[in-house]
Amino acid sequence: MTVTNLKGGSGKSTTTGLLAHAWAEAGRRVIAVDADPQGTLTRWAQDADWYIPVFGLATNKLHTELSGIVSPDRYDVAVVDTPPLELQRGIVYSAMRAATDVVVTLAPTSSEWDVLPKVWDALDEVEPLRSGQALVSVLWNRVRTNTTSAAVYREMLDESRRYSCRAVIPLAERYAQVIGAAVTFRAEDTAVVDAAAEIAGRGGW
Repeated sequence: MTVTNLKGGSGKSTTTGLLAHAWAEAGRRVIAVDADPQGTLTRWAQDADWYIPVFGLATNKLHTELSGIVSPDRYDVAVVDTPPLELQRGIVYSAMRAATDVVVTLAPTSSEWDVLPKVWDALDEVEPLRSGQALVSVLWNRVRTNTTSAAVYREMLDESRRYSCRAVIPLAERYAQVIGAAVTFRAEDTAVVDAAAEIAGRGGW
């Protein structure tokens, strides 16, 4: 599972960490792969003393090296956090090649919507290099409650025939400030758990 977007600050590391914990709590054997040279995911795991292993692999050979590290005998899910596509194209392309599933993080804003075609272009360029087609899901994050913007952008995405997760991650302090802190899910807050289940369900795993 590769988590990607064109720019920094789009919630890639946050989403990677949250999804990894949701799948682990669902009973899956999870490893997180930090492919971002900035090492945000690695520092977060160290600061919060994660029980989920994190492996640093910021290389444009990730698609060839990952299989020697992530064994299906040991792990059910490998979640890869990537750097911004616009800054580290080689690493992100390699992570896309390695993935059976791709999550594109997206906030319902014009600035993120306008650069989305560059992400689709990258995925299209990588597709012929893959052994099989990747399932791509857009996961909306930083969604404000009681606003229409998310619905408008979701409808536009549906018209483009790209898959939009029904579950969304709301704009909330518990997500915005989670990096560096322990990950806990409130019983009444199922956003991340629902998103993780939906993505896994699409992939049949």
